[in-house]
Amino acid sequence: MILTVALVFWSRLRTGPAAALGTATFVVLLLGYSVAAQLRGYYYDPTTWLVIGIVVGPFVGVAAAWLRGTGLGAALAAGVLAGVGLGEAVYGLTVVHETTSPVYWSVLGVAALALLVGMLVRRVRGPLPAAVAVVTALVVTAGVPVGYASLG
Repeated sequence: MILTVALVFWSRLRTGPAAALGTATFVVLLLGYSVAAQLRGYYYDPTTWLVIGIVVGPFVGVAAAWLRGTGLGAALAAGVLAGVGLGEAVYGLTVVHETTSPVYWSVLGVAALALLVGMLVRRVRGPLPAAVAVVTALVVTAGVPVGYASLG
């Protein structure tokens, strides 16, 4: 997700193209991962994650584009992206911690918090947008592990 956000953010695209680029980036990165796994002799079926990328990609793309704004749009963007990062960090540190380094998940969590705090300080103005950013981040953070658990 970090590469997708960075690419869309730096592209300076408007909302519609940003949504398309978010989806395309997820799909290309996932297919690249699948090829790399096969080259290493591992079998990897990307179907489930391709579907997830197609569904989630537009939201990540739009959120990345909205990070450049202010007010409620920036608040929603910060909440969504920080929430995904924090949710993945929680999932990584509690569920898949035996197979992956806790350093990665910890850095991801800290980066997500830094994004939220940075947006609250620099772009999100007023109590309502700040509350929207924080509540959105909390809801998404709680939803990510639930979503992963539903995958089986």
